[in-house]
Amino acid sequence: MTGELPVWVSGQQLWVRGVDRKTTCNDVITALLGHPDDSYVIIERWRKVERPLGADTKLLKLWSAWGEAQKEVRLSLRRNADDDSGRGSPASVSRRRKHHRQKQQSQTLHPKRLAQLSKTQNIERLLKLILVQGETIHNQLKRLHDREDQIENIEDAKHRARVNMLGSNYLLETYLKENCREDDEKEENDSGVVTEGAPSSENTSTPTGEETKEDDDPTIEEDIERETQNLQQQIELWEKIVKVNKKLEREEETLVKLYVSVKRRDELEDLKDELDRAKDDSERAAKELEATTHDLNEAEKALESRKVYLRKLQYELEMNDQETERLMKTKSRELYLEDMERFRACETYKSITVDVVPEGGNGQKRFCGTKVE
Repeated sequence: MTGELPVWVSGQQLWVRGVDRKTTCNDVITALLGHPDDSYVIIERWRKVERPLGADTKLLKLWSAWGEAQKEVRLSLRRNADDDSGRGSPASVSRRRKHHRQKQQSQTLHPKRLAQLSKTQNIERLLKLILVQGETIHNQLKRLHDREDQIENIEDAKHRARVNMLGSNYLLETYLKENCREDDEKEENDSGVVTEGAPSSENTSTPTGEETKEDDDPTIEEDIERETQNLQQQIELWEKIVKVNKKLEREEETLVKLYVSVKRRDELEDLKDELDRAKDDSERAAKELEATTHDLNEAEKALESRKVYLRKLQYELEMNDQETERLMKTKSRELYLEDMERFRACETYKSITVDVVPEGGNGQKRFCGTKVE
């Protein structure tokens, strides 16, 4: 099973393919640079916490362990801080720190955002402390293993020396002699009487070569006992370290769960804030729509009243026109009748031509007989 990992190199994200469970940091560095180089190292960065990864670290296993938090983790290829390249010089580091402090001082944060940042910083500080303690425990375990290897080498060397000096069965002979000595002491205690002239078999027995050698080196048993005690103490210390390491792992798991819960709560709070903003915008838009609808209704009412007034004026104008026309017709008829009566009243109507025009005509004069009106 192979996969791909994102690695940042000089501010650019590169994808390394063909990564399996046995791929280490050295393999990735060699693949990126084209040749092995001990002056480079893979840096694991989570938010503001960074740690260099060992050369034999399995990257795929480490990357898969982050799970859903992979989006916040960045693997970067950097040069070692011990390398004298000028990047990690004290002057540049102090400048970066000064710039970072000035940037932090120039920023003004909301109290709610400041509280979230303080929680996040506390979690990051705890995680950083756990990482440092994990590295310390790892180094202590490594030294303990080295110490155990040294003790085993010393014990093997002493065992070979004793085999060469006392024989290959020196442990069995020593055990048997100690048992015989204990049996003799029990017999002496049971009899209660010891003859002065009769020496005991232990005192009269001729010492063998092995007993002579044991008498010559009485500190061997003390050394064995002392080394056994030291080994027992180191084993107890190792067990304590293992317990502390397990406790730290449990605390780390608790902190990871706490981080996930805090992240979820922050996401819920952000979602709630966004929902409140959307609700406020919706209410504002509803109010604006209501005001616009009211204005539109008022405009429609005003337009309808103007239309009614216009129709009224138009009706009055039509009525005035009709009245004017009726009056003009009536006046014309009256003038016509008056002229006809005058015409009939004339004496010489046969020899005179009379032009009858309505009032306001072309201004022609009316003749009646010999009179001009």
